[in-house]
Amino acid sequence: MKKRHLTKLLAIVLAATMSVGVLPITVSATSSLDQVQNKKQQLAEKLDDLQGKNKESAEYQAALDEQIVVMQQEIDIYQSQEDNLNSEISAKEAQISQLNSQLLDTQREVDEKNAEIEQKEQEKQKTIDQLKERMVADYKAGQTTTLDLLLTADDFGEFMASMEYIKRIAKHDQDLVETLTQQVEEINQNKKEVETKLSELETQKSDLEAQLDEVRIQYDEASSVRASKEAAQADLNAKKQQSIQYQGDIQQEIQEIEEQYENAGQPNGTNQIETGTISGSGYMWPVPGRAMGDGYGSRVLNGKVVNHWGIDIPAPLGTNICAAKSGTVVVSLDEEFNKQGSGYGGYGSVVVIQHDDGYYTLYAHASALLAYEGQRVEQGQVIAKVGHSGQAYGNHLHFEVRDRTKEPKTARKLNPLNFVSPS
Repeated sequence: MKKRHLTKLLAIVLAATMSVGVLPITVSATSSLDQVQNKKQQLAEKLDDLQGKNKESAEYQAALDEQIVVMQQEIDIYQSQEDNLNSEISAKEAQISQLNSQLLDTQREVDEKNAEIEQKEQEKQKTIDQLKERMVADYKAGQTTTLDLLLTADDFGEFMASMEYIKRIAKHDQDLVETLTQQVEEINQNKKEVETKLSELETQKSDLEAQLDEVRIQYDEASSVRASKEAAQADLNAKKQQSIQYQGDIQQEIQEIEEQYENAGQPNGTNQIETGTISGSGYMWPVPGRAMGDGYGSRVLNGKVVNHWGIDIPAPLGTNICAAKSGTVVVSLDEEFNKQGSGYGGYGSVVVIQHDDGYYTLYAHASALLAYEGQRVEQGQVIAKVGHSGQAYGNHLHFEVRDRTKEPKTARKLNPLNFVSPS
């Protein structure tokens, strides 16, 4: 729609410019009717190119949005895996903790069985030792034979009673040793069963620890993949933001080109007059209501100290630029024709006015020129629009005051603050 509008407008302007008797055209000395026509054609082509880039940028952002959505889905999947694995890790850690408790209880049982065995062994050894002592004592006292018992007994009944006593003592000792031996064997059997249980618990714990290690490896892998996906998503978001910024710059440039297109071939200016702060020297602040940025003199730019021969006044794109004082326009040079060797390289679209007191004021980086060479302008008259044409960083007016001479290109650059006072 915009292209058809511009094409129609171009046709109207071209037709009008061919009818010299109908509309008198006043252009700068460096311009001509052909140049105006060429410039409008160039602006139309540039506008088409920018609109194409704007569309490509929008399509690129849409593609990035799709990738970001897919990446988020993948991130969610890996996050879910992490959550599940983390739950599994917690469950296995709880199982291992329970096994550790069982192992402690079982080890305590083993220790108790060992203590019982030690006690029974001591009792058994004590009984054996007593038996040995009795046998040694009997030996030392002399062996008592059955015949000795018979001869020393008063009757046969006494003999039989002595023999029975000896047998009972021997049997008691033997039974005691056998009982203790049986008890030790039973305790040992119980101990083996407990040790088997302990071994099984230790095996279960070892298996669980191996499983836990494997789950932790899976968790770390899922976490690593998720982190890489998030980093890739962050990179996509950064690219999207860069594209949005780039698209914003394109749209701003489209606005500037459209404004330049509307103003091309119409250098007759405007009679609009604005009021602003007027200094004691009689000069008006060229962008009323806007504060000064960088001042006159040395400044740091891109890490280097450079000389700044004017002052900068930041303002939104299209803000009115006013003549600081009445005078005659001696330069009205559009950026398209401000080529190398013009004497105003880097200034972009620039206006220079020679005032009645002989001083010159220069207005640079304009987005549109509304005054033409040879035109008489009044103080406060709108002569251009703020922009960032030429070598400029952001929208602003670069304003200079030059000393009185026949040639403004080579005139000495004076401190503008000696002529104007900030708003």
